[in-house]
Amino acid sequence: MLSNEQVVYIANKINEKVNLPVLGEKAEFFIIKKAVTKVLDILEDEIPEEYLDFLEDTAKGFDPEQGANIQLIKDNVVEFVNQKVNIPLLNEETEKEVFGVAIDVLIDAMTKDKKLEQ
Repeated sequence: MLSNEQVVYIANKINEKVNLPVLGEKAEFFIIKKAVTKVLDILEDEIPEEYLDFLEDTAKGFDPEQGANIQLIKDNVVEFVNQKVNIPLLNEETEKEVFGVAIDVLIDAMTKDKKLEQ
């Protein structure tokens, strides 16, 4: 679904916004990167292929001008992922925060005329 560089980009975005107490930066990044990989695996199995194309083609994507409620899409995907993925060492609130940042980055990249940074 995504290259290693894109996964690292998302993990870094999460790491900037979420602090996992008691862990050093290396351990924190490792856990976050694993979480991103789990989220992507779930989404790759569940998201229709046409939506995955949004990540590759900036001419396609969710279009707020055509009525796409981007925040509602993000909220629904975060809830879905939070039900499917459990990350050891993280409580539900922290998991939801990690998933929220990951989904924000992904859905933003799936919005028309945008792409995922690398």
